[in-house]
Order: sequence, then structure tokens, then C-alpha cells
Amino acid sequence: MIGLGRDCAIKLEGDDLMGFFGTYLYDGSRWLEHEADQHPDFAEPWLMVSIHDSDITTVVYRPAGPGSGVAYLGLTPRTYF
Repeated sequence: MIGLGRDCAIKLEGDDLMGFFGTYLYDGSRWLEHEADQHPDFAEPWLMVSIHDSDITTVVYRPAGPGSGVAYLGLTPRTYF
């Protein structure tokens, strides 16, 4: 089970543990499924988490004001590809 806050959880079992792809967006009040590689078209703040093939996660944060950024969890794309 992967928890994405109070309102969203993904249940993974058996073969689902590998090859998982999913992108989720937190808009300040709830988690939503979202299209991969597309930033939302509404105002900040928001947080987007994109899981790629179960071993790379990209976290994009856009707060209200300065301080946005991207973080990679797991293998970085340049190492992976």
C-alpha cells in the first residue's frame, strides 16, 4: 500500500510491484490522478508525484511564491537511461 495523504492510497500486490506508472497531484486539499509530464494549469501551490516503472519518482513542487523545484527519488534519469 502506498499512501499519498489522507485521501488517496494505492494498493499494490504481487506483480503490481514492478512496472507501475502513475502521476498524482496534490492541490492543497486533495490528491488527484494526473497526466504524466504535464504541469497543472492552475495557480500554485501544488505538488506532483510521478512514479516511473516502479523505480524512479519525480517530485515537482510549486509553492505560492519562490522556492519551486524538482527532486528525483530512486535512480536519477541520467543514471537509469
